[in-house]
Amino acid sequence: MVMLALGLSLAASGCASVTRLAPSASDGAASVAAPATAAPVEVAKLLVGDCFDNPGDADVASAATVTLVTCTEPHAFEVFAGFDLPIGSYPGEDAVVAAAEDGCGSRFEAFTGSPYDGSQLDYNYVIPPESGWTISGSHLVSCLIDDPAGPVTGTLAQARR
Repeated sequence: MVMLALGLSLAASGCASVTRLAPSASDGAASVAAPATAAPVEVAKLLVGDCFDNPGDADVASAATVTLVTCTEPHAFEVFAGFDLPIGSYPGEDAVVAAAEDGCGSRFEAFTGSPYDGSQLDYNYVIPPESGWTISGSHLVSCLIDDPAGPVTGTLAQARR
């Protein structure tokens, strides 16, 4: 498992991917909306349906920003789901990571159409860090999907692999 603590943390479970971070109305179904510009976006501000490529020389787990691309262009990561962790005191890194892994893992099959076990695809997640945690603040987890074999063109929604 890999983690990023830049206002949010990114952790990987099995294989991983990254895209824009925000819950959708369908709780995990990503849209394929094109970004308005190619300007860098903070990892903490990714939305469901965002697609982006590897963040240059930086590892995705240590990137502060990524440059969005339309999902119809080759890309490494897609944000496939987002959800909030319960409001309250910071429960500790292990608890946050476990909740993110469970939450993203439980949304994987609904998004891809295939169970994670045996899938060719992988997922990662961006989690809120302790330094940014407040009792009433946002505790958003963003779930990222990717293909370890390399960049993909189009969404991985219902990829069934």
